Amino acid sequence: MDLVIGAVEDFFVAPSAAFLSECARNSTTGLLVDDCSAFDGYPDREAIPRQFLVATIVFTLGGLFFYGLFSGVNYVFLYDQKGNLDHRPEPGQVWREIEMSLKAIPQMAVLTAPFIVAECRGYSKLYGPGTADGYMDYGHAYNLLSVVLFIAFTDMAIYWIHRWLHSKFFYKWLHKDHHIWKSPTPMASHAFHPIDGWVQSVPYHIFVFVVPMHKVVFLSLFVFVNLWTVAIHDGISFEPPSWVNGAAHHTYHHKDFNYNYGQYFTFWDWVGGSLRDPYAEERLLHPDVMKRNAEKKRQSDLNLRVLGAQVVAKKLQ
Repeated sequence: MDLVIGAVEDFFVAPSAAFLSECARNSTTGLLVDDCSAFDGYPDREAIPRQFLVATIVFTLGGLFFYGLFSGVNYVFLYDQKGNLDHRPEPGQVWREIEMSLKAIPQMAVLTAPFIVAECRGYSKLYGPGTADGYMDYGHAYNLLSVVLFIAFTDMAIYWIHRWLHSKFFYKWLHKDHHIWKSPTPMASHAFHPIDGWVQSVPYHIFVFVVPMHKVVFLSLFVFVNLWTVAIHDGISFEPPSWVNGAAHHTYHHKDFNYNYGQYFTFWDWVGGSLRDPYAEERLLHPDVMKRNAEKKRQSDLNLRVLGAQVVAKKLQ
């Protein structure tokens, strides 16, 4: 993440601070000098307050960008076109999901900023640009292994954190906000109580303080995590093998509450006795149910086309 912070500093923050400082030095208006002169003592880019502020702003804007991009594209081209009719949102739900997400993302950014500051200050085990070690110092095999370890570690940690959030006390005060949505849409992917969303993201950040990982690999995985979080909230975007915790699995988590806590795989749900298989009879991915839902979707689309034609014909009369 420090690669992004460094780029923002180089191309936006530092030039802006320099411009404002020059403004103070060159001004002939006493009031303007007084207003701008604070930038002469603007905190150095290595100062913790400045790193914290920049990290918070970058994480907020980045979070809003990826949320809008991934959730919006998924909603329009996958969820709305292929979503399961048995799990449609309530009236007004989508806008409430968006509202909660827009409120939560900046607050989660504030909570996450200390991790980013620690990365910028060199306390993590990230390597690559700006460090003594590069990609080939570890080699292809290790870089691939680090991805496997990242996925395995975060899958395990998030399973147990997620299950803990379903305990009576923490569910009431933290996780219940996310479970307002019994039939979530991609727009619910970031619709959390801020502390809830932050707690579930902690394993991603902790990992790089324990296991060496290339900076670009870490950033790529962070983008993937956001994409995956959106995908598992779209109802039925793909039909995964039984060992992958896909959208249908997570639909049952929202619907039946005490099942399918996993993030990527079903292994920990199997170990913890909390697995609800969407391929079982009368569940989302059973062939008979999929055939029935496809017919419902076809009939619904036909009804919409007929209704549209009737509206157009009425206007032309």
